[in-house]
Amino acid sequence: MSDVKKVLVVEDEQILLKTIQFTLKEAGYEVFVAMDGDEASKSIKEHNPDIVLLDILLPKKNGLDVLREMRNFEPTKNIPVLLLTNLSDQESISEGVELGAQGYFVKSDMSLDEIATKVAETLEQ
Repeated sequence: MSDVKKVLVVEDEQILLKTIQFTLKEAGYEVFVAMDGDEASKSIKEHNPDIVLLDILLPKKNGLDVLREMRNFEPTKNIPVLLLTNLSDQESISEGVELGAQGYFVKSDMSLDEIATKVAETLEQ
């Protein structure tokens, strides 16, 4: 079973983080977590995930800065990223998409099934 896909979930709300982590593990993924932007940057380089679920509003370094770093670093520039946001803030979402995010979820509107489905669809592209 060496073809298990690795997912990094970057989220500072612990209950949501644990819930997403559990859902993705149940769906068969190897899941790593980070609770701030610095941890995220380190974890991306360390684990080389197949996909990153990235909150925009994070302690230490925001998600857009993490995404910018990923796109400017050769080994991580093509890793798919799905943004998680509390904001229906179109400006942040637009900036994320311009930086190469494959999609986004507004947390209040998303279901855990939708997250697992979107991760699977994105990895198949």
